[in-house]
Amino acid sequence: MPNNSRTTVQANPVGGALHDAPKRNTSELTFLPFEDPVCTDDGSIFDLMSIVPYIKRFWKHPVTRALLDLEDLMPLTFHKNSDGEFRCFVLNKVFMEFTRIVAVKNVGNLLTDELFARNDLLTIQNPNAVDTKILGEIDHIKKGLKLEAEG
Repeated sequence: MPNNSRTTVQANPVGGALHDAPKRNTSELTFLPFEDPVCTDDGSIFDLMSIVPYIKRFWKHPVTRALLDLEDLMPLTFHKNSDGEFRCFVLNKVFMEFTRIVAVKNVGNLLTDELFARNDLLTIQNPNAVDTKILGEIDHIKKGLKLEAEG
């Protein structure tokens, strides 16, 4: 089962660029907008309803091909503005392609008196790391791994 603590997402605006990387409002498995986002320690985001069957079949991370278990998934909480755009709930700024986005694992909410360490920060998007998560290098695309439709 996925980790029950919610991971809160916030922004850290910095310069940089992302080229040919999955958009941050989509699953890195289906490339469709997510409804119930979960992430892994490497910052990959998936929709819970698509990643669970994938893990049960392949037991691998669809991007890195490392072993992956359901317990490795961390639920994410994204906040939206009145226009439906994802935003930082602290700064109230919309996430852009040049926004550094981090989540705090195991805390669930940044507005708390619980302390967290630097290694509790999980990078979801780093515009300065342009060489990571290139679409053509994502493992499930390179190897053509697919779940067959049930029915």
